[in-house]
Formats: sequence, structure tokens, C-alpha cells
Amino acid sequence: MKDHILVALLSLILLASVFLNITIHQYGNKEVIADVRVENHLYMGNRQEAIRKTKAAPGSFQYQGNRNASSIPVYHWNGTFSMSKICEDSNGANFNVAYFSNHLGKIPIFVYDEKQDRIVSKHLKNEGSWEPTLRKAIIDVMMKNPDMLFIDIGGGLGIFSLEVGIRGFRALLVDPSVSNIQRFCASANQGGAFGSVSVLLNPLSSRHETVQMAAEDDRVSELFILDNNLLKVSQTNESHYVSKEFVNAITLDDLLYLPELQSTKDVVLHIDSAGYEEQILKGGEFFFKMLRVKVVFIDWTYNRHPNYSGGIIKFMMDKHFRPFDAHFKIPLIEKPYSEWPLSIGWVHESYSL
Repeated sequence: MKDHILVALLSLILLASVFLNITIHQYGNKEVIADVRVENHLYMGNRQEAIRKTKAAPGSFQYQGNRNASSIPVYHWNGTFSMSKICEDSNGANFNVAYFSNHLGKIPIFVYDEKQDRIVSKHLKNEGSWEPTLRKAIIDVMMKNPDMLFIDIGGGLGIFSLEVGIRGFRALLVDPSVSNIQRFCASANQGGAFGSVSVLLNPLSSRHETVQMAAEDDRVSELFILDNNLLKVSQTNESHYVSKEFVNAITLDDLLYLPELQSTKDVVLHIDSAGYEEQILKGGEFFFKMLRVKVVFIDWTYNRHPNYSGGIIKFMMDKHFRPFDAHFKIPLIEKPYSEWPLSIGWVHESYSL
């Protein structure tokens, strides 16, 4: 008799579990994201607290202060997401200006003095361009599906995000530098990208942690994480570091709770974090499950050494991405890693080139 009761009880539990799973998926992406947060998020504490927070504020997104309808959204995480006001007065009046050319003509972009930023800002001022092949590849992908969101991780001055936004596509720039973001906001407003772009003012890592950021004194737009970034640190001179501030790092999974990710499932990524790319990808397991990531452009400058690139390659291959050059013409998987170019386009098998 007891065995029959136990079997019946187990059957009821199984049926309830199946029903709950169907119900969650019937209610779409937002409900699934909330469920992932309750069950699996690495930093939520105990389950009851997770449930309480998810019911009170889906995605734990709390606006602090007023959001001006005419301002570029700048999100900042410091225990919870809030809106930053750092761009409200960024009109470019106190910044150096350069111009790059696109289909609309010459577009202003606000930069640093050449002595402060001898690579990116100097090149923009002297050449009026930055990585034109990669820029074209990103735009070509966006034009195939205008509803996609371009996420520019470690985007610095936001050159790629600006180009995407000016063309009317949506872009989210992710960068921890206040001075970079203020310049980007001024550029976006001057260039007509307002309304298409938004910003996240945090670095990304594999987990929630406080990290130390630095930049070389003549490359101030290229902020990088010092922690566990042996290859980058070994190639720089610590005596030339500026900033060295401690900031809160969040994960790629956390981006799922931003409003921009609630309205789309199709995403293109660009990751340029000076040797920290693998750590960023490790924090994105749910991100890649919840969204249709079409292409991931990764800067390969610090990943050409096999001791540093293996984790990235395994992560991307396991998720059914294959590496190509930035023209999408040359498959790279059969080539030695040392021969791979400086920009890689990882293309999902479901995406037609």
C-alpha cells in the first residue's frame, strides 16, 4: 500500500514539473530569464532571497533618479543596475575632435590629445578611419537583419557602436571608462546616432568581482583589467600605468536584464578586452542559451598564443561557432593559431554568410 502511495506521489510531482516547464516557456523570453535568475545565477545568495527579488523587480533592474527622454541611456551596476548621469552634459565642447568617413560623409568623433592616446585617437585624427575591414564586416552583418542588437564589449571610444547607430541600427557600448563614455555620448549626439545607442559603464568578467583597471599613459582610451591578465600585463610597463581604479565587474549573463535585451533575441557581439576575452565568455553561458548570437567578432591580438587561445576556441566550438577572417572568406579552423589574423569572426552554424 505504501509503495502505491509513493508511486502515485512521484507521478504527481513529475506531472507538476512538466506543467511548470511548459508554462514557463509559454510566457516567452522574460519569464525564462527570470527563471534562470532564480535557479542558476551565481551571485544571488539563497533561493528565497532570489525569488523575493525576482518577484519584486524582474531582472533586478532598479532605476535611480530620472531618466531624461533626450539623453542616451547609461546603465551602471553597483549591486543593482541604475542609470548614470555622466552623459547629461557631454556636448564635446572640452574634447578634441576627429572625423571619420562613412556613407553620410564626414562624421565627428570626440577623442583624446594625440600624446595621451597615440594609437586610436592619433590614428582617427590623422587617417580619419579605424579598422575599416572590421567596420565593414560588422555593418554587413547588421544589414542582413536590421532588428539585431550590436553589443560592443570593450569598445573604448565607441567607433563601431557609433557607426552602427548612425546607420539606424541598435548598439550597446560596454566600457568601464567614464571619459570614454562621455566622449562617445557627445559623438553619438553630434553624429545623429541618438536614439539608437545605449551604454553600460562596467567591465565584464567571468563572475561578479571588484577588478583593478589600468591604461598606459599614452593609450588612455584602451582601459584593461589587470587581474589575471598575464599576457597583457607582460607586454606593458607598469610604471606607465594610469588610472588603476577599482571597479565592479559583472558578467555577460547580467546583460540579459537590461531593457535592450528584453526586446530582441538576435545579437552580434564584438569583444576587444586586451587579453580578457576568455573570462568574458565564461560569464556568458546563459547569454548564449537565451539569445540567438549570430556572429562574435573577437580581437585576436592577445590570443594568438596557443596557451591563451585554447579556452576561447573550445567555448566557441562547443556552441557551434566556426572561425573566419573578418572578410568571412577564409575558414581558419585548419590553420595554425599563429597564422590567424588579428580580428576573428566566429560565425554560428545557423547563420548564412
